[in-house]
Amino acid sequence: MTKRIASTLGLWSLVILALVLLGVQAGVWILALLVLLSQEELYRLLGKIGFHTLRKLGLACGLIIVVGSFYFSGFPFMALAAAICSCGVLTRVKGGRSLHCLMATLFGIFYVPYLLQFLVQTIRLGDSEMSGVFLAVWIVATVKFTDVGALLVGMKFGKTKLAPKVSPAKTWEGAVGGVALAVIVSTLYTLVFNIYLPESFLWWEAGLAAIPLGIMAIISDLIESIVKRQAQVKDSGDFIPGIGGAFDLVDSIILGAPTGYMLILFLIL
Repeated sequence: MTKRIASTLGLWSLVILALVLLGVQAGVWILALLVLLSQEELYRLLGKIGFHTLRKLGLACGLIIVVGSFYFSGFPFMALAAAICSCGVLTRVKGGRSLHCLMATLFGIFYVPYLLQFLVQTIRLGDSEMSGVFLAVWIVATVKFTDVGALLVGMKFGKTKLAPKVSPAKTWEGAVGGVALAVIVSTLYTLVFNIYLPESFLWWEAGLAAIPLGIMAIISDLIESIVKRQAQVKDSGDFIPGIGGAFDLVDSIILGAPTGYMLILFLIL
């Protein structure tokens, strides 16, 4: 637990320092690095399960999607990635593995970089670039504190298994605690940083929006657990003390990013 807390504080400090000193582009490139590492770990897990992937091509497409969504908003990068990977499979893969290879490679591109690039798209929803950054950080903070609440409440009061065949340690009590903490943190975040957020982003809306956002964070976490269980590994990596790999770090944000984006776009703004 101590290592997990220290790693979390260190990572948040790094992100905040980069944003303050270097601006929003630094945040985008940090996200791109995390996406690259997470996608690499996902491909490695898929390999353990038995799926062959065009790893280098998939990673290149993923990097282009995240960075390109910031510099060239609106361009259909996912469609471009699908076309590139289709050509790659035809020229590099022989035999009956072609379809499996294409689907596994595209899954890695879609599930990690494409879904996480919605954090970049969220930046454009703000009244200014700084306002957009605070919206994106709101999504990440709400999602990650769902993890914190689920862990702490689950350790103390957890009895009823949430998904015993997927992740035996997760409980319904922890899930409720995680969503409850997400609501509290989301509301406080909006009250504390209201001068940096759009005027239409009200505190009670942030509190209500944290409920579906927290639920999707839990589901996103369970999806990674399914992949890891199939691959028969505990963590996706081991370079972040107390957390694991990059995929372990961003797992709950993956579905949280598009959910938060849609909540802001259609319900709040």
